[in-house]
Amino acid sequence: MDEIRQGSFARQAPARQQVNVLDWNIDRGTHLDRIAGAMEAQQPGLMILQEVDLNARRSNRVDVAQELAKRLSLNYVFAPEFQELGQGSSDDPAYHGQAILTSLPVRSEYCVSRTNRGSGNRIDTCHPGVCSSAGLAAAWR
Repeated sequence: MDEIRQGSFARQAPARQQVNVLDWNIDRGTHLDRIAGAMEAQQPGLMILQEVDLNARRSNRVDVAQELAKRLSLNYVFAPEFQELGQGSSDDPAYHGQAILTSLPVRSEYCVSRTNRGSGNRIDTCHPGVCSSAGLAAAWR
């Protein structure tokens, strides 16, 4: 998979002066109902999620980021970090990655990859394709 997935499910909302942020390692999204319930109770305007599954057997072959976005009426972007070889098949691969869910309209998205070159670290941006991302970034209006 060499693309960032994106979907728009948020309703048009008035501009906010303040945005609440939720940063959560959702452990692949295997407890999707509980995760969605906790997110709905908090009602953040921006959610930054780690360890998000796409089509993995352990999470019932669900596109976890898309399903959460649909349930919560949010926009989302998802970038795979790596293919989960033991969780999919050659015809229907599974991925593990990062996601951003937001009520804000997403204007652009890109991956960031940390590489170690010599004695220092460097952050590379990778767009439009995915480059074994270490992170995902998005801009909104």
